[in-house]
Amino acid sequence: MTSTIVRAGAIAALALAVTASSFSDAEAQSRRGRVVGGVAAGLIIGGLIAGSAYAAPRYYSAPERVYVAPRASCGEYKRRAIWNEEQGRGGRAQYWWDQYEACRGG
Repeated sequence: MTSTIVRAGAIAALALAVTASSFSDAEAQSRRGRVVGGVAAGLIIGGLIAGSAYAAPRYYSAPERVYVAPRASCGEYKRRAIWNEEQGRGGRAQYWWDQYEACRGG
């Protein structure tokens, strides 16, 4: 990775030196020549930097994402038990009351 950074820095320094020395106002005959030269130099240097960055080995990879469903709290079991009792579902309410007691350690 260090060699890639050094290579990119060297390419950027070279680009700055070429741009500063080649395209001064005293030497330029027209704006069009300066613009075309600047664009061409930028494309070439950008391609070199992108190529060196693409070829660099990848030492870091992001960890794989793991999704975990949150466990219901004891209060959630109690809420479901009460709601089922209000709906007239006695068997389902008993199930949630049992879950509530197990959650509380009873």
